[in-house]
Amino acid sequence: LALVVSVFALFIVAVVGGVTSLFIFRVKSFNVQTESSMYTQQEVIDASGIEIGKSLVFINLDKAEESVERKLPFLKNVKITKKLPDKLVIRFEESGMAYAVETAGNIYAITNDEFKVLSMSGGIPEGIIPVKGQTPVKTEIGETIAFVEKNEKGEAVEDKVLNLLSDIASTVSESGLTGITAVNIE
Repeated sequence: LALVVSVFALFIVAVVGGVTSLFIFRVKSFNVQTESSMYTQQEVIDASGIEIGKSLVFINLDKAEESVERKLPFLKNVKITKKLPDKLVIRFEESGMAYAVETAGNIYAITNDEFKVLSMSGGIPEGIIPVKGQTPVKTEIGETIAFVEKNEKGEAVEDKVLNLLSDIASTVSESGLTGITAVNIE
């Protein structure tokens, strides 16, 4: 009898909790706590894919954060948190331009210091370090640049060129080197 009563009580609690979460914990507002020089607060909210009225319980925050970073490439370290009962808080950092990786036809993939493609350009913006010597195979805006294709099974392969560039970038950053005019990875 005690087991039946316990199971019934748990069932009632689950139903009440489910119904409550469906109707009470709904997104009513957003609080974008970081200012951006590139995007408006509404653009950041829209890029998350989360709509007003959606249940807070069923929101996939990781997916929303990835969506913002992909759609708004000049943002990084996006963090979205729930503030009960009905608010989402969005924080991020802005990502500056650091490198211009030469692609085919004198087009440059402008990247941040982590080699995420921020934009494509016909020239090299002032103060940006050009990277020459290897042609990337993937330059999708909002994604990390790639110099190798996936293997025939569709699995990721170690990108030795990207690893080398990342090592160079971290060495430059850590050592405080200035006045670099180009990086040749031929």
